[in-house]
Amino acid sequence: MSVIKLSIVVYQIVNERTHKFYIGSAKNFEKRYGSNPDWTKHHNTDLKQDALCGDKFIYCKIQECSSLAEALYMEQWWLDFYVMNNLFKCLYNRNRCVWRWRCGTTGMKFSKETCEKMRASRTGKKHTEATILKLRIANMGDKNPAKLPGVGAKISLAKKGKKQSQETREKRRILQTGKKRSPETRAKLSVHMINVWAKRKKDRESENT
Repeated sequence: MSVIKLSIVVYQIVNERTHKFYIGSAKNFEKRYGSNPDWTKHHNTDLKQDALCGDKFIYCKIQECSSLAEALYMEQWWLDFYVMNNLFKCLYNRNRCVWRWRCGTTGMKFSKETCEKMRASRTGKKHTEATILKLRIANMGDKNPAKLPGVGAKISLAKKGKKQSQETREKRRILQTGKKRSPETRAKLSVHMINVWAKRKKDRESENT
């Protein structure tokens, strides 16, 4: 029985006209692209659109890897490398870059249709127990962004004066209906509310003086 040696690599596809490029990884490079690939069927929307407009592409291996896990890691390394060297705008797969991870979607505005699609895609989905635990640990104590100095006050100011719709209040009421809190939780809530009202009383007294 012959053993087929897979060509696990990180590769680059370059647009000959614009010099924009795509970084990817494959566990079998020859099988994926062969000798005459059809770029109009590529999964990357921007690259596919350029191919449909008649642009020509060349492709090559930029690094061979010993495993698929290593290839995925090095693919991200190369993406980050190009970003750090101010070539972010030359990448087709910009959404995979560390720049996007650090900056998030700040300043981006989605249409109502897109927002609805995003909402629908998440509706009904539940985090696994492992994910819930990771989120809880990530937000415990001082790690919680809302507990950073000055952040809580900014959040409070941003929400001040905003009234929830009747629909939202009804949804919250339904979610809370029938829930029973443990004696420990009730005690914590009691202490919290005592502190809240004490602070409000102090604020009103300071305003009147």
